[in-house]
Amino acid sequence: MSDVIPFVLPVLFFIIAFVYGSVGLGGGTAYTAILSLFGVPIALIPPTSQSMNVIVSSASSYHYSRNGFLRARLILPAILTSMPMAYLGGSLHLSQQLFLFVLWLTLLLVAIRLTMLRNLHWRFTPGPAAAIVTIALISAVLGLIAGIVGIGGGIYLVPILLIMNLATVKEAAACGALFVLLNSLVGFISRLLHHAIDWQQLLPLAIAVLLGGSLGAFFGSRRFTAALLEKILILIVFAAWVGVSKRLFYPA
Repeated sequence: MSDVIPFVLPVLFFIIAFVYGSVGLGGGTAYTAILSLFGVPIALIPPTSQSMNVIVSSASSYHYSRNGFLRARLILPAILTSMPMAYLGGSLHLSQQLFLFVLWLTLLLVAIRLTMLRNLHWRFTPGPAAAIVTIALISAVLGLIAGIVGIGGGIYLVPILLIMNLATVKEAAACGALFVLLNSLVGFISRLLHHAIDWQQLLPLAIAVLLGGSLGAFFGSRRFTAALLEKILILIVFAAWVGVSKRLFYPA
């Protein structure tokens, strides 16, 4: 990991932070994919992705809430159920095989989300009680995965809010940003308490995503840039899924 951090990883993380920050996400899935591609030890992947998520989603949360798009009543049930599960996920000491399986499944679902479910045209409107229960249950699962793998979960929550007609695009992005921020923060704190973290490895990446995330959140309306780079991120996620598949099913 130390051989590529000074040059390649910060550049890639900057691009990811810009793209995901522009739509209210932290980029944890893409960070995880990149780290997996470079063969980073699995113990370093979750805390790295979580810390980067915190930085990027902080900028996104600030810009979206400042413009009045954050709906506290909508995001509150998701936060209340996901944060305890994120802490639990971050405290778990999984075997390499089990961690790789969870990562493999997560990357597969992300690849499906970014391709086949990229443009969502169908909607349904549940009742208020059903909507709260559904969001709370889904968020609990997302929180657990966030703590284990290092993603923020916003990449799943945002389209769910849109499908259920609970928010506009910008409101969903605002909720997604806060969701990613809090779950990543809780998961990272749990990792900090239960696992060793190499702070020296995180610094150059943190600087890169701070710049990229801040610019992405500020220039969030420039969709042409995000659309172009999103295609690259899809390839990265797919390549990482193939690499994790090899490590999981055909270990050396």
